[in-house]
Amino acid sequence: MTQKIAITSSMNLEPFIEVCEEYKVPWRTIADKHGLPMDDAAGNQWLPTQFAMRFVHDLAMQTGEPVGRLAGERFDLAKLDHPAAEVMAQAEGLEQAYEVVMTYFRDFNNHVLLWPERIEGQWMLCHRCLFPPTLPGSSQVEWFRVMLMMGLFRPFLPKDWKPEVLWLYTPSPKSALPQALASTQMRYNAPYGAIPLPFADDFQPFAQPSQSTAWLDSLLALASTYAVLPEFNIHWLARLTNTSPRTLQRRLKDHGVQFRQMRDEARYLQARKLLESTEMTVEEIAWRTGYSDRANFNRAFRAWSGVTAPQFRRQLSEPG
Repeated sequence: MTQKIAITSSMNLEPFIEVCEEYKVPWRTIADKHGLPMDDAAGNQWLPTQFAMRFVHDLAMQTGEPVGRLAGERFDLAKLDHPAAEVMAQAEGLEQAYEVVMTYFRDFNNHVLLWPERIEGQWMLCHRCLFPPTLPGSSQVEWFRVMLMMGLFRPFLPKDWKPEVLWLYTPSPKSALPQALASTQMRYNAPYGAIPLPFADDFQPFAQPSQSTAWLDSLLALASTYAVLPEFNIHWLARLTNTSPRTLQRRLKDHGVQFRQMRDEARYLQARKLLESTEMTVEEIAWRTGYSDRANFNRAFRAWSGVTAPQFRRQLSEPG
């Protein structure tokens, strides 16, 4: 059971390497320490996310600089040999840019969830890493993601645009904020990260098919992706799909589906996958499936399967 499910593209590390070379940090030595095959001739490579995050953490320790923020400011999609660069260059307006990001984001990692949500009267592009914020490198990687996202959307925003508020789920950094965020209200240790984007009030991030079977398939696909969020409940999903909780409950009932059943099945399938195919601890799997602690996760897993997560994993290794 050595497969690493969480992976990140080596393209994400290129801006970090630029920062290292500017500060004359021996990044190859640090990459070797963490088992990262950073071969210039190999092109894009998929790397274990936890190793990449520890690599970034060590870079920050070596430089004493906010390498995540600096790397995010340097990220340039146009420099990458990736179809997203050409498609983004052809985008006309903020909503098309959003569609490009949502379409291609998974080409760069599989451990971050993105979704739009209307919070306190404004649209926010929300993000949550499927690793806890205590993992070394989490803060640097989150700042990289925030600055990268703001850079991607900036060409489609007013010239004087500055975010009024930013949510980050990691703690306050020790370094000073950049001048561009001097007037931004920062919320640290938030349940997830969020960047405000001025979409129109009637913006519909997920178009709902009119055909009945297609509607259910679309909703089940959303559940399979987002059920691992702690915030995933009927009210959250209703906001995401631009409907009311009552209407959503009624339509699910018409299809013979209960919301809790749909959520629990998605979480159970993800938990089983991680228990069967990774060496993640039960605590890590709990975080990745929407639970803040091991006890609540084990109670849920026992309700789903009849055994706790550790018992299930032990059964996998028993002969016969």
